[in-house]
Amino acid sequence: MPNFYIWQVLGSYTAAGKTTHGDLLRFLAGDKNSGLFESGFYPIMMFGLPAACLAMIRQARFPKIAAGILLSGALASLLTGITEPIEFAFIFVAPVLYVVHALLTGTSLFICSLLGIKIAFSFSAGLIDYVLYFHAPAASSNVWLIIPIGAVYAVVYYFVFSFLIKRFNLGTPGRGEASTGLSADWILPESQRGPAPSKKGAATATADADTLASQVIEALGGKENIESVEAASHACASLLTILIK
Repeated sequence: MPNFYIWQVLGSYTAAGKTTHGDLLRFLAGDKNSGLFESGFYPIMMFGLPAACLAMIRQARFPKIAAGILLSGALASLLTGITEPIEFAFIFVAPVLYVVHALLTGTSLFICSLLGIKIAFSFSAGLIDYVLYFHAPAASSNVWLIIPIGAVYAVVYYFVFSFLIKRFNLGTPGRGEASTGLSADWILPESQRGPAPSKKGAATATADADTLASQVIEALGGKENIESVEAASHACASLLTILIK
């Protein structure tokens, strides 16, 4: 990807008889002309995407379900700069949000470069690298500006994501059937979802447990493959025991 060339190959810097290449390595070596290509990621990863998570949770019809994945993703983005858990939560169900995210990231890179903010990272643009690289090495410059810039991007991300999700009824986590055609818990792993609706349309807890028990038996290849039941909810375990006998 283009980042690899910029971070690992672009430019050269010689100090103490040693030549280094790439923006990241030159920054570590103390090159005051490096660090411009990385600084713009900090406001997005530390502020923008966590704010986007808050927007998706606030716009969810089932906020607890949305919070289950998005809060951990927001924390990972803030601390380490790992953004994939957040981006994969909306890139396929609401690609317009990813386009907006890409454009906002570009503006952040431009603004930070324009303001002469210079800071690189060892892993990604999270709080851990921000603290480590705030004063060292000597190549860092105007790093404190990332905080107010990030605060602005947090507000922008929150309101832009909120508006687009609500205006276009986008299928972000926790929105449920109204926008995805899927059940409210679609974002959860299959093992954590509730039972599928009963074919007879029964809404009682017993009918739900009956449906779940039947599905478990079918998934295991039929009652012929089951010798005993040891771990299940009380109601489901009772039904499984009855159905396999």
